[in-house]
Amino acid sequence: MVLVKSSQVTAESLRVSSVIKAALQAQLIDDENPSGLFYDLTLFRKQCKELITAFPPSALHGFAIKANPVVAMVREARKLGMGAECASIAEVHIALEAGVHPSRIIYDSPAKTRTELVFALSRGIYVNADNLQEVERIAALRERHERCRKGLVGVRINPQTGAGKIKETSTASASSKFGVPLKEQRGALVQAFKHYKWLCGVHVHVGSQGCGADQLIEGARVAYELAEQLNAERDNQVTNIDIGGGLSANYDSDEVGMTFAEYACELRERVPGLFTGKYRILTEFGRRINAKVGWFAAQVEYTKHAGGRNIVLCHAGAHMFQRPVYLPEKWYHRIEVYDAQGNPKAKCFPQDEWIPQDIGGPLCFSGDLLAVGRVLPRVEQGDWIVVRDSGAYTLSMFSRHTSQLVPGVYGYEESYPSELSQLKRPETPFDVVDMYHDGEPR
Repeated sequence: MVLVKSSQVTAESLRVSSVIKAALQAQLIDDENPSGLFYDLTLFRKQCKELITAFPPSALHGFAIKANPVVAMVREARKLGMGAECASIAEVHIALEAGVHPSRIIYDSPAKTRTELVFALSRGIYVNADNLQEVERIAALRERHERCRKGLVGVRINPQTGAGKIKETSTASASSKFGVPLKEQRGALVQAFKHYKWLCGVHVHVGSQGCGADQLIEGARVAYELAEQLNAERDNQVTNIDIGGGLSANYDSDEVGMTFAEYACELRERVPGLFTGKYRILTEFGRRINAKVGWFAAQVEYTKHAGGRNIVLCHAGAHMFQRPVYLPEKWYHRIEVYDAQGNPKAKCFPQDEWIPQDIGGPLCFSGDLLAVGRVLPRVEQGDWIVVRDSGAYTLSMFSRHTSQLVPGVYGYEESYPSELSQLKRPETPFDVVDMYHDGEPR
């Protein structure tokens, strides 16, 4: 018999166990609420602080709300000194609700309406125009509404430096839908800056997961060199360079990967002009801050054996994990099994008793499988499936397929994992009915 190596039950697994036990005791997860999203708030603060200290004090770090829209988490980031980066007008409202000052909000949606632009600009929110047509739209709004002259405006460029390993999350390919393509429209962009003296920023974001640090730095270099060209012609018109986010998260182990300090150090070596004080640096990190500080727990309802396969039916499916379900060859999450009382089963089962199992979710299509043939301790009814590194792009990508309920979100401190705070209440069936209701009296 081969015993389980002690390294397979890590300190983090034991902490997760303590949290599950506390959540069960407090009835935060149970038969009525069979899943929950949990955040290590101590680690979250550490990630935010590491980012802030890696860059000059003048930098504006926009917490990418698209990665984690929980108001309480955005508020916590704001308390630590971060701003907010928003990809929709709803995210702008989330930032405002979290107490982020309008001047520390970066609004990046590629399809902003006139109404949305008026809302943002009139409040002094920093707006990155996606394209030259949007620049003209902003110019018309500034001409028509004096209050729209409050907000600073930058322009997003596409450096066209190429895609990363995952094309769906890469935004600097030659034909990307984002930004002004420099190879085709550099001259027109320069003319726009000459014509509109209120344009004061250059924005670049080459992609998210699957883009290496070299790609991110190359994008920043292109943005810096463009800013230098514009300033040579317009007497230091550009004062802000937004280098986006994109630093990948490690989904394979507890190791974090490249730190913010290491990234900033490489950036300083290769694009030193960014750090002279001539420009204010803006960043937009989301996944790298949030992914590893959160994990998802889902109750197992049933197990079965069919067609020679061991099948688990639980509440972790495509409604929470669209990318690993629909694109399993590109996206992966570690999965752990805890018993009905919250004990890690890896601690109790020898490795030679682990078996391949398909982890199925609650949605009504056959492809709703979070993992296929994953070798785990045998899963039983009442167990808890824990999906690690789930703090980013889970809740924000929630799918309404079969009208699943949005789970509650809870936070804990590393020193006191048994003391949980509610960050977002769990949704009820009545909330879903209200969302689809026609407004007629009931």
